[in-house]
Amino acid sequence: MQLRSSALSLVLAALAAASAGCNASITINGSSSSSTSSGTGGGSGVGGGGGSGGAAPTCSSSPTAKPATCVGAACTVALDVEVRCTEYEFGQGGVRVGLDAQKTYLATSASGLARVFDVSAASAEVVPGIDLPAAPIDLAVAPDGTMLLVGDVSKFANPNDYPGGLLALYGKPSALTPVVIDDPMDRYSPFMDVALAPNGTPHVWFISKVVNGPPFYEYGEATIESGQAVKAPASVPGETGWVHFAVGTDGKSVGFEATNMPYQLRASVDGVVRSLGTTTAWSLDYVVASLPWPAAAETIPYAVALLDNPGIRVMFPTGVTGSQEIALPNTPSLAPSCPSGAFEIPPTGCPGACHESAVGVEATAFSAARLPGDVVVVAYVVKHDDYDVTFQEAIYDMPVCASQIVNEHSQFELVVERVPLTGGQPSELLRTNIDPLDWQNFYSAERASIVDIHASGSAIAIALRLTDAGGPKIRTLRLEP
Repeated sequence: MQLRSSALSLVLAALAAASAGCNASITINGSSSSSTSSGTGGGSGVGGGGGSGGAAPTCSSSPTAKPATCVGAACTVALDVEVRCTEYEFGQGGVRVGLDAQKTYLATSASGLARVFDVSAASAEVVPGIDLPAAPIDLAVAPDGTMLLVGDVSKFANPNDYPGGLLALYGKPSALTPVVIDDPMDRYSPFMDVALAPNGTPHVWFISKVVNGPPFYEYGEATIESGQAVKAPASVPGETGWVHFAVGTDGKSVGFEATNMPYQLRASVDGVVRSLGTTTAWSLDYVVASLPWPAAAETIPYAVALLDNPGIRVMFPTGVTGSQEIALPNTPSLAPSCPSGAFEIPPTGCPGACHESAVGVEATAFSAARLPGDVVVVAYVVKHDDYDVTFQEAIYDMPVCASQIVNEHSQFELVVERVPLTGGQPSELLRTNIDPLDWQNFYSAERASIVDIHASGSAIAIALRLTDAGGPKIRTLRLEP
């Protein structure tokens, strides 16, 4: 799975805000359970929350008006489709893609309800029978089409009763089986990470306990065996909260954490801890590359992509305790120079207008996946800022200079880059102009991704949440060799 890290303390608060007061039914392949959720301003529709004015939401899709093309003969764009649904918060719970040899799936959520789309070159159709009141959600698809969909369906009844729990739907899309992963009585049950092991076994990591002092959380790992969740403790090598979990190509579980400033990312396998790459003083905005299919021939068990001020670095283990990193050129993090927000009025008064022209990758706007042959592919969005910032005096408990963006003409590019880990240089597979990323009503919680990439064999699928005059939309692409 694509795995995203931001400050862990946001997880429970964000999911609590998202889930509070939910009242919607769970329908799995025609069978209903007792948990229910409602959408904004209306009744429930197929796999989604209410539309405006009480109308059931509807979805539409079409090929992208200006489809992307690969760089030279690097690949072929097999599909490039945009999906819209009538909820204003469509895609607020992030985007996930999964694929097998034939199918491409997109999963997203709105109004706390998940949908899965079967995306073809011409359109995207809602997979029937999936009505999961959770956001964010996660998705994994095995080469044989087996699907794993995970989300927290807990709802607040009283301070000692949060019925629902962390739910996994597992099986073929036409016959998904619900499996309760964890169901604490006194809190919500957010997942941390999700993966299908090389042998196909589902793995789900979750917060198993909240404690009063550092590290504040204890974690669990569940595998699904014979239709049941088999749980065990999961550990990470640190207490900073920058946590991820994964399964390596060798089938072993990996925990990721970091030391405090300067941040040093570390990985733990079977209790053995190693440092990955060099330190960063900026942040720990990183993702773990999802597993390749098949995984048996790989020599490198896992890889991580991290964004900091200099740019994106792909890091991976070497030898018994070592590591290596590969820098992607021209991928600096976006660093606007104009002041923003509200700030105390300086003695000379509020400043004059400032033109912003920064270029870089926005925080969390990237994702990574593995291809067979110890290769990582990274999808990232480059923003070319082009706008003015003006300032005027305002009162926010005190006199301040308040900024406002005007004359917005920024441009966005999607870039997909191939990174061989055992020799050779990074190379672009695709670079194309896209509409702006849509951060409106977006969950900035741990596991909501605005960009996602996965691979199956040599095929690659990418999804992005974008916006235009018509509102939020999700663009999904599939690249073939």
